[in-house]
Amino acid sequence: MQDNSARFRAIQIRASALTANASGRAAGDMLIELDALQRELKAADSARTDVYVAAVFAVVAGFNALGRAQKMAPLLERAIDICRDLPDRRLLRRALSLHGYFTGDIINAPAALGSLQEAVELAREMEDPVAEVSTVVNLGVVLTNIGWDDNAQRAFQLAWDVYEKWPEAFEGADASGTPAVLMAAAAAANTAAISSQLNDVERGLEFSARARALAKSASAQQRTVQLHYDNIHCILLAKAGRLREATSVAESMFAIAKGSDNVRWEYLALQAAGMVEVRHGKVDEGLELLKKSHRRAASISASMEIPAHLMLADAYRYVGKSEEALQVMRDVSVLLKKMQRLHFDRADPQASEPDDREWENTRPLGWEDTITIDSKLVALENLAAAAEAKQEPSGEHTIRVGALSRMVADRLPWAVDLLTTIERAARLHDVGKGSVPETLLRQRGPLTWQEKEFLHSHSKFGEQLIREQLGEQRGAVYAHVARSHHERFDGNGTPDALSGQEIPLEARIVHAADAYDSLTHDRPWRKALPHDEVRIYLCTEKSAQFDPAVVDALLHVVKDLRATGRSLDDQLVEKAEPSEFVSARRALGKLLVN
Repeated sequence: MQDNSARFRAIQIRASALTANASGRAAGDMLIELDALQRELKAADSARTDVYVAAVFAVVAGFNALGRAQKMAPLLERAIDICRDLPDRRLLRRALSLHGYFTGDIINAPAALGSLQEAVELAREMEDPVAEVSTVVNLGVVLTNIGWDDNAQRAFQLAWDVYEKWPEAFEGADASGTPAVLMAAAAAANTAAISSQLNDVERGLEFSARARALAKSASAQQRTVQLHYDNIHCILLAKAGRLREATSVAESMFAIAKGSDNVRWEYLALQAAGMVEVRHGKVDEGLELLKKSHRRAASISASMEIPAHLMLADAYRYVGKSEEALQVMRDVSVLLKKMQRLHFDRADPQASEPDDREWENTRPLGWEDTITIDSKLVALENLAAAAEAKQEPSGEHTIRVGALSRMVADRLPWAVDLLTTIERAARLHDVGKGSVPETLLRQRGPLTWQEKEFLHSHSKFGEQLIREQLGEQRGAVYAHVARSHHERFDGNGTPDALSGQEIPLEARIVHAADAYDSLTHDRPWRKALPHDEVRIYLCTEKSAQFDPAVVDALLHVVKDLRATGRSLDDQLVEKAEPSEFVSARRALGKLLVN
């Protein structure tokens, strides 16, 4: 055991040294060394000590410096298991927090959020504000990644509130040796970033200034943190029209980036400078800088390439080049489709390995080697729920539509064969929206016809994804719903202009249920409509948009539910099959108000 302890300490020291010198090392060489350390830890099957756990944490930090920490998920799961038997609860809190943070992709979100929730509760039990802020920031990042921006904002605000309540606790370093105040800086910076996306520039500048002030304590090895916060602040200044200040920040970023061979630093500096030039009216120069920034991002990882694309699209829209902006959106869609497919391919032992550099961060970890049809259905449901959350704050739209569709089918004698499948098929009706950039899904103004056509393409991709994962036979009902839920009874729908009985019955049912639930809830571009107004609309659209028999059945179901006097939403969620996403989201709602 003494020899093992010495070996694990040596691994910890070596990994820490690699991380400290990450900016000056070739990524390939560093990856080779970290892979060797990881294999050594995996081989130590019987190790169950705090020294082993510390070595795992150190190797995780190394992979994180390369943007590849998800590779460590299996070892983090082992670390969690070990920590449950160790007396130091701080180790368990940290293992849970790291596991949740690094496995928090869309498919694996419920499990990742469960780890983070437990970690937050442990931090509170230990009355450790630094640990709480660190974990809540990790939680906020995961929530941002899966599109739950409302909860992400609450998480970052909660982290900032904890810091403001106990600022003296942040005067030292955390368990990893990082200045504790950087945890609060991260909360402020992420608040600023979300505010920028929502065009709340004043709030964004307030928090980006706070983040930059706190990040002054960062070491030279943490310069990326400072440049990232400078990037957020510079773009917000440009949006606010404070171009002289923005130019000054961009120039200082360039001075730092030019003195190094760090591609990430160059990416951040180019992006900030590009946005400033565009706002200055130097459109061609600014767009060229943003294109260079995108190329740098693409050379690092897919997780950086997509935001770089979206920044370029935002610049095109700002200067009135809508065609170019839409083309960038299409490019983003290609990347999103590839990433969605790779969520499944990476979990399938029969799948070929894609390019490790570009797509490592898309792997859903913690799954069994054999992926069953049911687990693929759950994964598809998680993808659909995450996509829908970008438009509907509660994230429960697909759950309600599923329950309502089943109840409507139950009132139609000729739909009896659908009762076992239609609820879950309805939950997947918009799974293809995961291929649509978030900025388009949340656009408040009217869409151009080209944008509408692009948005409607999600139905075809949804069908393709379902058939790929569930097979032609088992996935038939699910695929029909995904492809045909925007068809109209009069033949003027999309994508195939089917009419009447040509439209699969399951798609006709889900189309009506989806319309009712969507119209009675807020969307980014409009407020919810009252039930009576929606009822009149559905009746008016009989034989035009909707199947008349389906509308009659739906209105009977809704009438019966409303007669109870209880919330229709609550009743539908209660009657729905259990959902990992709903459970995780509701648990978070309670956690973030404490």
